Amino acid sequence: MWLAILLEKFRFTSTWAAGLKSESSFVGNNVIHLNEIGADPTVLIDNTVYPILTTTREDQDITVALKKYETTNTRITDDELYGLPYDKPGSVMAQHRITLEQGMLAHGLYTIAPLSNTARTPIIVTSGEDDGTGRRRMTPGDIIRLKRMYDDAKIPKEGRKLVLAPEHSEDLLLASQVFREQYHIIATGQLLPLYGFELHEDVNAPVYNVGTKVRKAYGAASAPATDANASVAFYNARCFQALGTNKMYHRESALDPETRSSVCGFRQWGIMMPYSRDSQAAIISGRV
Repeated sequence: MWLAILLEKFRFTSTWAAGLKSESSFVGNNVIHLNEIGADPTVLIDNTVYPILTTTREDQDITVALKKYETTNTRITDDELYGLPYDKPGSVMAQHRITLEQGMLAHGLYTIAPLSNTARTPIIVTSGEDDGTGRRRMTPGDIIRLKRMYDDAKIPKEGRKLVLAPEHSEDLLLASQVFREQYHIIATGQLLPLYGFELHEDVNAPVYNVGTKVRKAYGAASAPATDANASVAFYNARCFQALGTNKMYHRESALDPETRSSVCGFRQWGIMMPYSRDSQAAIISGRV
C-alpha cells in the first residue's frame, strides 16, 4: 500500500522536465529500445527532373539501460509512533518520494547537458563583468549568441529551453530590467520566454572545466579556480524521460524484536536523456 501511495504522487514537477516526452511504454526489463530516425527527405521546388531521386531512410536502433535510483533506509521505532500527533509513516513516504524525484531530476539535467564543446553541442562562455570573485557574469548578449547558434543549426524555435544556473539567474536579474520585471510576476517556476527560449531555473547545475569545456563527473567536487556551473539549453523534442520498475524494501517492527522498529527504503528505475547528441548546449561562467 505504501508503494502504491508513493507512486501515485510521483511526478517530475520541475517545469523544465514537465514537457519531456514519456517513453515509459517502451521499457522492458528496465531497458528501453529507441529508434534514431534517419535523414529527412529533401524538398523540391518547381522540379523538372524525373525520375525523382529515391532514397532509403536508415534508422538506428538504440538500446539504453535505465539508471537505478535508490534511497537509503529510514528506521521508525514503535516508541516514536506511540502518541505522535501526526502520521510519521506518511511523512517518511513523502520524504522518500521527494528525495527520489529531486535526485532523478538533478541527474537528468546533468545527463541532458552536453559532454563537451562540439559543433552540434556548443558550450559558450559568459562575457560579462567580474562579479567580484573572478567570475564573469552572464549577460543577455550571451543568450542572444546562443540563439544565433540555434538559428544557424536550423533548430525549430518552438520548444527551445534554457535552464538557468542560480548564479546566471542572479546575473540577469542585475543586468536586465525586462528580466527583473518578468521574474517578479511568475510564481510557477517557469519564467517568461527570453530571446526565443523558455526560461527555467534549477539549483542543480552541471559543472564544467572552463579551460577544456568538458563536463565533470556527476557529483564530483568542484574546483573554483578551474570549474564553473552551467546553464543548460536543449530542444525539448529531442529529449525524453522514462520510468521503469520500482520496489519498496520494508521490514515490519514485528520482525525486529531487538529494536522494535520498522525500516523502509525505495528503488526506482528511470532515465532522462537526449535521443541523440545534438541541439544541447551549455553556458558556463568565464574567468577574468
